[in-house]
Amino acid sequence: SVTHAKDGVEVTMKLGEGTSGKGGSKEAAKGGAPRRGFMLQGGNRDDKGAGGLHPPSMRLGGLARLRQQRMEMEAKQREEAERKREADAAVKAEQAEREAREQEEKQRLAEERAQQREALLQIQEQLRKQREEREAARQAQQEAEAPE
Repeated sequence: SVTHAKDGVEVTMKLGEGTSGKGGSKEAAKGGAPRRGFMLQGGNRDDKGAGGLHPPSMRLGGLARLRQQRMEMEAKQREEAERKREADAAVKAEQAEREAREQEEKQRLAEERAQQREALLQIQEQLRKQREEREAARQAQQEAEAPE
C-alpha cells in the first residue's frame, strides 16, 4: 500500500490488491483477466444494479476524485463567502439606516432645544418688562405720596 499526502489530504492506495501471492491475481488464477492498476473504492461494476457502472464520482481515480472534492469544497467556500458578503452588506445597510435615524433625532432635539431657548428668552423679556413697569409704578406712587 502507498500513502500519499497533499494539501492536508491523505490517501492510502493499495496496489495489486487481491493477488494470490504467486505473482498473479485471483482472477488470473481462476482463469479471468488479470487486474491492473489500483482502485480506492471497490470494483468498476455495481453489484446491486443491473450490471451498470458506479456513479462517475466512484469511477474516478484517486487524484481525479481529490480534484473533484477540492473543486466542490472551493465552490462551497465561494458560496459561503458570497453569503457572508451579502450578510455584511445587510448589516452595513442597517447600520447606515440606524445612523441616519439617530442623526435625524439629534437634529430634531436640537431644534426643540432652540425653540425652548427662544421661548425662555421671550418669557425673560416679558418678566423684565413687567418688573420695570412695576418699579416705575412704585416710583411714581412714591413721588406722588412724597410731600413737596
